Amino acid sequence: DLERDPTRVVRIHLARGRDDARITAILDAANAARVALERVDAQRLERLAGGAVHQGVVAEIRPQAPWSEDRLLAALAARAAESPPLLLALDGVQDPHNLGACLRSADACGALAVIIPKDRAAQMNATVRKVAAGAAETTPLVVVTNLARCLRDLDRKSTRLNSSHEWISRMPSSA
Repeated sequence: DLERDPTRVVRIHLARGRDDARITAILDAANAARVALERVDAQRLERLAGGAVHQGVVAEIRPQAPWSEDRLLAALAARAAESPPLLLALDGVQDPHNLGACLRSADACGALAVIIPKDRAAQMNATVRKVAAGAAETTPLVVVTNLARCLRDLDRKSTRLNSSHEWISRMPSSA
C-alpha cells in the first residue's frame, strides 16, 4: 500500500541489521511519503507479524473503508475512457471464508471493486481479511443497501458513462 495509497500506511517496522536493496527501496518510498519508520529486533517483528511470514518488514496499515455507491460511480466515471472495468457483485455469500476467497479472485482478475449487500451477507472482518491474503486492502468493497437496485442503476448509468458491460451468470445463493 505504500505505492498505491501511502496515506493508509501508519508505520513501517524493519528488522535491525537488514540493509539490502529491497529495504533501501522501502526506506526511500517511506521517506518520500513521510511514513514513520522503526527498526526493531527479531522478536518484536515476530510479535507484530503475529506469526506470519514477514521477510523483515511489517507495516501498520489503516483498513480500507468500504466504498459507497457514489464513490463507485465516481471511479467508473474516472475510468470511462478506459476499457470497461470488471465488477464482481455477490449475493447471498454468507461465509466470511467465501467472501475472502472472492476478494482474492477479484484482485487477481483486476476487478475495480466487489459489491455486496449490507444485509444477509458476510461483511468485512478479520476472517475475511486473513482469507483474502491482502486483497481486502487492495480491492474496494462496496456495501449497498439494495443490490438489485444498485445493479440496475449501474446498468442505466453505464450508458451515460460511455461504457459497455457484460453481465455474467449468477452463482447459486448457497455459496
